[in-house]
Amino acid sequence: MDRREVARWQISQARRDILLQCLAAFVAVTAIVLLFGCATSAHATGFLTCSGSTCLYGDIPSAEAKIIHVPRDTSPEAAERERQWLNVCDPSFRRDRFGVEHYVYKKRGCQFGSPE
Repeated sequence: MDRREVARWQISQARRDILLQCLAAFVAVTAIVLLFGCATSAHATGFLTCSGSTCLYGDIPSAEAKIIHVPRDTSPEAAERERQWLNVCDPSFRRDRFGVEHYVYKKRGCQFGSPE
């Protein structure tokens, strides 16, 4: 084999390697798109939102919401627990740089309902 034949062989091998790498990248991107497409379509089939003691659940295609009323615990123990939590955690609002208000607490763990 002379130099030209070796060079041609090396170029053909490089082209084959590049083609295989492009094919592998295309397969990987297709798999990612299919994976995320399935994940987002699973979340788009329904919604659940709660405000105060009222929760709404519905399916987006039919758009018929079901209203569920959750009764509030009116026992004296629940009122005392809430009063103590308010005294310890002292929740307040703080606006972030985008103008969205977030709760801010005095102690860590209050966002989970149990201060440390």
